[in-house]
Amino acid sequence: MCTIAPRERAQGLRGDSFIGLYGPPGLGADIVKKTNGAMNAALKYPGIQKGIVERGDEPGGGTPEQLAQMTRDYYKLWGDIVKANDIRAE
Repeated sequence: MCTIAPRERAQGLRGDSFIGLYGPPGLGADIVKKTNGAMNAALKYPGIQKGIVERGDEPGGGTPEQLAQMTRDYYKLWGDIVKANDIRAE
């Protein structure tokens, strides 16, 4: 359940983003499966696709496992960038 939106790349940094639908820990597999199916079906509607594209994004979709992996990958990518540049919240 994700939409990948390529953005401009500046100074060698990746500028991708994604939108995902997350539930609370322990959410039942039946609810995850049903919700994921509904989201993927909705993303096939031309009107929804048009709205996503008009915002400059790309319609996506996928499995909960793909979203989980993408989340882990981005967490590591940006965590490494933050650590390598000693970035701190003010």
